[in-house]
Amino acid sequence: MSSPSPEHISIRLEVHIPTQGGARPVLIQHPPAAVVQARLFGNVTSSSPQSNSTCPVRQMGGSGSGTGIGTICGWVTYSTAQADVFALASPTSSYVPSATPGASAVRGIPDASQSLWTWSAGNEIPGACYSAAGVADTLAVWSRPTAGSGSGSSWVLDEIPFTGIPGTTGPCGTGSGAVMIATAAATKVTTYPALWCVVIAGFHADPLRALNAIWALRQVADSPSPTWDNAGDGIHVGHIRLRLCNTRGWELTLTHGAVALTYAIPFGGSAFGPLLFPAQQTNVPPVGLVNLPPITVSAV
Repeated sequence: MSSPSPEHISIRLEVHIPTQGGARPVLIQHPPAAVVQARLFGNVTSSSPQSNSTCPVRQMGGSGSGTGIGTICGWVTYSTAQADVFALASPTSSYVPSATPGASAVRGIPDASQSLWTWSAGNEIPGACYSAAGVADTLAVWSRPTAGSGSGSSWVLDEIPFTGIPGTTGPCGTGSGAVMIATAAATKVTTYPALWCVVIAGFHADPLRALNAIWALRQVADSPSPTWDNAGDGIHVGHIRLRLCNTRGWELTLTHGAVALTYAIPFGGSAFGPLLFPAQQTNVPPVGLVNLPPITVSAV
């Protein structure tokens, strides 16, 4: 379980100072007025960059200097759909929390469920500082839930600390998009869990309802990419497969009878999860439009 986000409390004091004509209240607020509501916990359930991880920053002024300010790519996930999500990076030393995204913040691109938001080569996040030794940065992410899934139209701020290091001058500091930045580290991983536990609940119609269970996935030997499955035949017993793909990240494929569907999330930097595949709505032949429930996969 991830640690709660740092607390940000706006304190409002009234001090009555005697003056001619009576005492007048003087309002004192700390931190500055930009923080207009108390925020104890944020909404983000997982992210890239992860909290307190390192992240390559795209060098905007040419390579070789080793220090500067550039852009990053990444993604965040939520347990519910979001109407809007914006992000902006800043050096932690000069970071000031804001209750709303400013003009420099960049809107993420949502998936079909609007619970996974991505910043890639076309909408990179500005403001990240980097050096060869690493610079403490803060990624501010503002989210606003869709109608019926949260607290109206108010913004919720999440803050993700990370360390900025020099990347390349190519998109996302790696020469590719957000999916590559999320999976590049996967090619360097040599140790994986031998066993994963998959918790599936929320399928209401046949034949997918038969997949509602807790499944154990064991590593598949001699697979070209890291793969785990439950050894089900996909006919009498559902076949559940987890695979780490260099281009898409984590893929979870469920097969039962004539129905097959795949969830996918970016790698995220950790080979041991836990992995949260968000809910989504998609067309699943021959069933039709299906509301897919969120699925959690944990290393055992």
